[in-house]
Amino acid sequence: LDAVEFLIPIRNQIKIVHSSGSLDQYDLILAYSKNGFRAKVAQFIDEIGKELRIADLVVSRSGAGAVFEIALAGKASILVPYPFAANNHQLANAQYLSEQGAALVFIEAELKGGKKFADALIGLIQHPEQREAMSAKARSLARPDAARVIVEEIYKIIEENK
Repeated sequence: LDAVEFLIPIRNQIKIVHSSGSLDQYDLILAYSKNGFRAKVAQFIDEIGKELRIADLVVSRSGAGAVFEIALAGKASILVPYPFAANNHQLANAQYLSEQGAALVFIEAELKGGKKFADALIGLIQHPEQREAMSAKARSLARPDAARVIVEEIYKIIEENK
């Protein structure tokens, strides 16, 4: 919400799809509408795969599932790790993507006021070549066969321990 006013200069260049949870949904709808943004705000997005496929950029927390989905979709991202995640694992996930050149990472406390976040978002919107390079890096990190590999390794361990 803090960033909305700083994003007004690019509001006609972007369409926002925002999964808000229930607490902020109506405040977000009001803020986007009042400031002339094209935005869809939902408590939960059932077809996240579809939304990821058509997105140019993803802003997300960085849980394992989100990071996997972002990489599989091959999308540039701005990641904001959930600050209360067990053992700060979301920060580790985000830092890995950042170190590989696939994401920008912001600690939530750094985003107060919204300008820093808005500047990063505007920078990526205005530099599609940077977004594309980040997307290619993300795509290279995807492991779509991870479940099969894990199951095969479990079977190997079971066979070794018979």
